[in-house]
Amino acid sequence: MPSAMLREVMIITAILAAVLSVAASIARSHGAGSRTVTVLHYGGYGLMFLSIALFVLISFSRS
Repeated sequence: MPSAMLREVMIITAILAAVLSVAASIARSHGAGSRTVTVLHYGGYGLMFLSIALFVLISFSRS
């Protein structure tokens, strides 16, 4: 049962990472400050890393 919850969290973090990446691209194209774009990009990268870590954790918990 915990792996099902981890899988849902992984999916949510992957979606949020994609949303932050798209938001950073839109902010850059609209001339937002570099700090805003940097925070959005690195926030997306952090969530992407968390999603990958959860995927690995789920894989090891099943075996």
